[in-house]
Amino acid sequence: MKKLIVCLCLPIISLMAIEKMPLQEKNPYIRDESSVMTNESEVQFFEEKPVTSSKPVEIQTETTTSSLDLKEIYFSAPIIFTLLFAMSVYALTLWVVSLLTFKEKNFMPKEFSKTLRHHLFQKDEDKALEISARENNLLAKMMTAAFLTKNLGPQVMIDSMKSEGRRASSPFWQRLTVLNDIVMIAPMLGLLGTVMGMFYAFYDINRSVESINALFDGLGIAVGTTVFGLLVAIASMIFSTTLKYRLSRLATLVEKEALSLARLIILPENNAKEQITALQKKTTERKRTVKAKG
Repeated sequence: MKKLIVCLCLPIISLMAIEKMPLQEKNPYIRDESSVMTNESEVQFFEEKPVTSSKPVEIQTETTTSSLDLKEIYFSAPIIFTLLFAMSVYALTLWVVSLLTFKEKNFMPKEFSKTLRHHLFQKDEDKALEISARENNLLAKMMTAAFLTKNLGPQVMIDSMKSEGRRASSPFWQRLTVLNDIVMIAPMLGLLGTVMGMFYAFYDINRSVESINALFDGLGIAVGTTVFGLLVAIASMIFSTTLKYRLSRLATLVEKEALSLARLIILPENNAKEQITALQKKTTERKRTVKAKG
């Protein structure tokens, strides 16, 4: 009975002891309300009064601007850059000069064509030959060849006209050949400069961190020769294409005009008779061969 009474009283005594203990001793993980209040007041104090300074705060950020140093790029391969620049200037000059000269009035002047046609209608071939020999254009050279070979027959006359036209226009086509050569040489020169720059950059094996950074800068500069060479090649290709189109169109117009004027040239009577007899001989020979086979 006594043991039962003691067991019932123990929980009541333990509860009374716990109530008399301080709060921190009851549970170490529970903070005191006063401390919590002080901490919250400090937080509110710092929130209400932000830090202000008389001088504005300057945030310094390092900004790196990359700019191309053309002088440094040029002196990385001065010989190759000089050659490429000279080729670009020559190609541009040749293109401008050719555009100014590749015109219809220089290849086939209208006044000359009208005058020559007028003399041929008037059957004055001697005057037409004199005018053609005096002029220095492509149509005049072709007509001069036609007048000089008219006694050899119409086919020979036309062939001589075409051959003279090709010979007289060969200097113009040579300009296009020069531009095509620049298109091929410029990228090769640029690639040569890049390869040489890479060779000198990788030649030294013992390098430090600073030298490796300089190595990549040098490689970037060395690629400039290839870029410039490709630009020169592309520009020269455009120049060559435009000039080729214009020159082909003018050559076709001159050839048509020369053939139309050649029809007005009177062939000699003896030559006409010889042609008739030649045709008669051919027909008789064909008849004989047909009879022999039959």
